[in-house]
Amino acid sequence: VVFIVGKPNGPIFMSRCYKELPPSCRRLQYRRQSDARQKKVREKFLKICEEKISEEVRQCLRLPSFDCSDWQDEEIILLLQFMYEDFDLPAKFNLDMNVLRNFLFQVYKNYNEVPFHNFRHCFCVAQMMYALAWKVDLQNKIGDLEILILITSCICHDLDHPGYNNIYQINARTELALRYNDISPLENHHCSMAFRILDLPECNIFQNMSNETFRIIREGIIRCILATDMARHNEILAQFREATENGFDFNNKTHVNLLTMVLIKVADISNEARPMEVAEPWLDRLLQEFFTQSDAEKQEGLPVTPFMDREKITKPSSQCSFIGFVLLPLFEALGQLFQELQPMIVEPVRYALDYYRRLNEAAKDEQRMHRKSIIAADFSSIENSIASVPNSPTKSCDMSKSFRKASICLPQTRIDELSGGEDTLGSEEILAELSEDSEEEEEETVTEVAVSEKTLKFKISTESSSSSGRKSYPGSRKGSREKTNQLGELELARVLREQERSIRSSDSGEKRSWSSSEQTSEERRCGRCGNTEDNKDTRSHSLADQDWRRDLVTGQFGRRNRSISAGSPEGLREFKGK
Repeated sequence: VVFIVGKPNGPIFMSRCYKELPPSCRRLQYRRQSDARQKKVREKFLKICEEKISEEVRQCLRLPSFDCSDWQDEEIILLLQFMYEDFDLPAKFNLDMNVLRNFLFQVYKNYNEVPFHNFRHCFCVAQMMYALAWKVDLQNKIGDLEILILITSCICHDLDHPGYNNIYQINARTELALRYNDISPLENHHCSMAFRILDLPECNIFQNMSNETFRIIREGIIRCILATDMARHNEILAQFREATENGFDFNNKTHVNLLTMVLIKVADISNEARPMEVAEPWLDRLLQEFFTQSDAEKQEGLPVTPFMDREKITKPSSQCSFIGFVLLPLFEALGQLFQELQPMIVEPVRYALDYYRRLNEAAKDEQRMHRKSIIAADFSSIENSIASVPNSPTKSCDMSKSFRKASICLPQTRIDELSGGEDTLGSEEILAELSEDSEEEEEETVTEVAVSEKTLKFKISTESSSSSGRKSYPGSRKGSREKTNQLGELELARVLREQERSIRSSDSGEKRSWSSSEQTSEERRCGRCGNTEDNKDTRSHSLADQDWRRDLVTGQFGRRNRSISAGSPEGLREFKGK
């Protein structure tokens, strides 16, 4: 509807109307280019489509260092046409050049102007596939038909990508997720778009092939594009490793199919094999898409994808997780089969991982020192205040209660010590433990593969496994677990400052009003402050309050049905509300 009424210089569809659209429709702001611009690109392409590519460009096109940012759209379409010609595919499969040009331009038209998954990304994937194929002499190893399938799959693999990944599609229950039953909705849509284009007579580059050959091509393209779903990453990698360990056979159709899936996966995520000046802009565009999606998830009340949250990830930490756990194992597996790819793509990826690890460690060291300085100052001031106040049962009990509140965000092993036990740690030991626990938490990683697999399995099981009681909330990490160390330190500092102010006001003669029942209850609790065992379940609270606090201290929240993580912002608000 928007496309129909949004005519150039038309008064019908104004910016006010756009703002009144629901968020799901406004997200179409990243749509395809205007017809006028596309028409100009087509005219320019048809003027240069007969030109020959120089030998210098041809050699550069076979290297990972090729940068498409300096090329115009019509020139990029020409380079894609050259890839078919350089493998001599038009002559071998009787491809009509005019039909091929129509096909390439129609593909160009059906890519959206999103930050990352756009037409230039499709070119980068096809260019890397072209470079890999020439480097390992792939044409002689797997045949011309597989080369045709691979190049065409790369060009079509992200057609009509909306800029929001499968995790969003499934959680938001979009039209694509409903259409494809939550199973690789985007990849299925890309396949569908590719064959819709090929179904046009003027774009059907396979029209001169037999039905059997077309069936093989169709199966191959579908197989390759569906392999780019990150939810299938571990499955495909494990099968490929098994095939190579048992002796890879290029005459084995199953082995060749696995190889083509691994090749398109490598090409799809190959930016880190490129020089830093080429790869960094693409990383920035990808993070832009990630952050836009996480913002939409927060706005719509959907589970926030952990590796996309702008408040929790940084460029170095994101790259360390992705390269170390997803990209490098895949590249090394392919490098084991083709040793000539080691210096071409494997070594550059290892260098990139080392570079981002150093950046990440420097950033973590800076954050660690900043947190230590803040908490050390708070502990120092409160210890000085406590030392200057005479001992009294009421104040001792108040301090125990404050430490127990603060312990909600501390490691479980320190809850008893901080809640009034005899062996309470000093500030230096607590700071050291906080730092160690923070490092251990930061070592846990969340990648797109893990989240995609979890989302897919959860939906396929039709939510029958929800008996665990775990639920994802905005800001969640690995399902129901929160990264709570930083929250815990801030909450602890706040409680300690409140305690310091309470002690000072008490020293100045401030009196508190207690009811007789509250006084009796308070005296009973204060009389047990030094006994950790008696403190667990016998405090004077309502039954529900006792259950909540007992579960909090003994860790039972993680073992029963639970909807709020103990250290989550929701848990903190509920605790403070008590």
